[in-house]
Amino acid sequence: MESHTRLETHTCVVCSKVAESVCRGCKATPDDTGGLTAVYYCDSTCQRSDWKSHKPVCRTSKDRQALFRAGQIVQRLCYTFRRATWSWPIAKVRNKRKEEGFGVLWEIVDGEHPNTGYFLPFTTDMFPDIKDQEAILTHGGCEHAIAGMDYLVMDLLKGMSSVCADAEAGSKGADKTTDTYSDIREVTVRLKNAPMRIIRYRGSNPIIQSLALRHEVFRVTLTNGEAYALDITAAQYGWYGSAVMPWDRYLKERVAEVKDVRELGQTAQTLRAEAQASARDVQLEHQITEKMTGCFDALLKAWQRDNTTFKAMLRCPEVEFGEKRNSLLEFMEERMSWLKDDFNDGMNEGARAAKAAKST
Repeated sequence: MESHTRLETHTCVVCSKVAESVCRGCKATPDDTGGLTAVYYCDSTCQRSDWKSHKPVCRTSKDRQALFRAGQIVQRLCYTFRRATWSWPIAKVRNKRKEEGFGVLWEIVDGEHPNTGYFLPFTTDMFPDIKDQEAILTHGGCEHAIAGMDYLVMDLLKGMSSVCADAEAGSKGADKTTDTYSDIREVTVRLKNAPMRIIRYRGSNPIIQSLALRHEVFRVTLTNGEAYALDITAAQYGWYGSAVMPWDRYLKERVAEVKDVRELGQTAQTLRAEAQASARDVQLEHQITEKMTGCFDALLKAWQRDNTTFKAMLRCPEVEFGEKRNSLLEFMEERMSWLKDDFNDGMNEGARAAKAAKST
């Protein structure tokens, strides 16, 4: 139990006396609407007497906190992966205007690939605003994000396992570990109410556009039955901030129709099969993406080996969690940048060797 000096007055949930102490276990954790939880007690006696009824609430609040933290990490690492595997040469933003019935409408025109390597620098010159960068990084990428981030999602959600004591608060007892989620699905939806749309052009021809609003998300169901959307590429439609939202609210506010629900990993299998049946350049692109995804997953394992497990990180106090999260993000940003440079150097060396062999 932790004491706080506050201007506002709180009451004890047991006896209704003035209370200044809050349960440390679930302090400032998300409630089922996305707000913050705070349960106050006047003293340790009231807290112990309330533990039997508060324990499941406390655990659920901590489970939600772990999910929101996991969603934040997946979303940020999705941006890192997209930045490291960027291959879209953008010539200009031709238009960015308010369109009746569409919100903000972007028109973005492709440029010529400079042939300096397969991957290109993600330039921020055209997109100095961080939200615009997130929108461009995720544009047209929801399906590949679902396929590429499935290992990370599974690994992080395994890390959400709860450690809770059967004994009363403040007493010693044997801890046990239990899973905090019961199901993860990949879901295809048709969106509504999107505040922004992006159309990508090659010359005067639109090649990828978000006007159809077909979108891919994860649906995570906790063991208590609460379901949440994990939408890591929502920025392409102008939705920023937390990647996690209660599922019912997500359906009500953003979804016109649920098109399909699949087991985790099905999207990756489908993309692999489609690539194998496609032209050679599409096959090559998919092979490169899968190779980078494999390296990305290996780096995640390396960071956990040398630092801490996702399970430990997700259950840390807020300040410590922030430090470990930043360490992970910085590590992945740096290593993926090195990997990108090494891959481009290898591609260029191979191209030079092929050219030399052809000329002899």
